[in-house]
Amino acid sequence: MDPGFIDVGGNGVIRGQLIWETFADLDLHLILPDGQEVYYANRTVSYNGGRATAMLDHDNLGGTIDMPPMRRVENIAITGTPSNGPYRFFVDSFSTPNASDAFTLRIGSGSNAQVLSTNLPAGQNSQSLTLNFDGR
Repeated sequence: MDPGFIDVGGNGVIRGQLIWETFADLDLHLILPDGQEVYYANRTVSYNGGRATAMLDHDNLGGTIDMPPMRRVENIAITGTPSNGPYRFFVDSFSTPNASDAFTLRIGSGSNAQVLSTNLPAGQNSQSLTLNFDGR
């Protein structure tokens, strides 16, 4: 997996990781190719006929520092045999005392990695990063 991922949460065939440095509660979301969503209220999804599992395996409400001095992390890992198709990751600003919060979203599969670093206004969703998986 790409060395830019912080060692928090699990690895997988596909992985998404959200990193930020404020007391905000930012949330990582994943929309699977079959339309199911993985996020804090639906942490584990089995799909592709039970051959794959997508799991939010590290959730952070903003009060925990996962990597000093200030980094907070959320992590979604997909294990097993994922179905082919688009995996759409995005960030939701669930709760924040700030007008906006800076974050980095990193997604990857093998050597295919994408990174989005930007600011997210309070109460908004970020643009998506989409990984088009083809396991052949």
